[in-house]
Amino acid sequence: MKYERGDVVEAGDPFNEEKPSRPFAIVNTTAHPFDGEQYIAVTLATRTWYEETVPVTENDFLDGGLPKRSSLVP
Repeated sequence: MKYERGDVVEAGDPFNEEKPSRPFAIVNTTAHPFDGEQYIAVTLATRTWYEETVPVTENDFLDGGLPKRSSLVP
């Protein structure tokens, strides 16, 4: 399956082996050399203590959503 910029996907959490997966937002474009095979993604988090985040709201989704209020953490 090919993902596009802005898609939210679920993948293994590299920072917490006890948690089976977490949501990530795809940020690469078709200009990425391995588009469709490898992806650049930004994690979504519910934590609020990060200095720089990009809030994600229900209006940002075309379909589906997240169970908790979340932000992109660059």
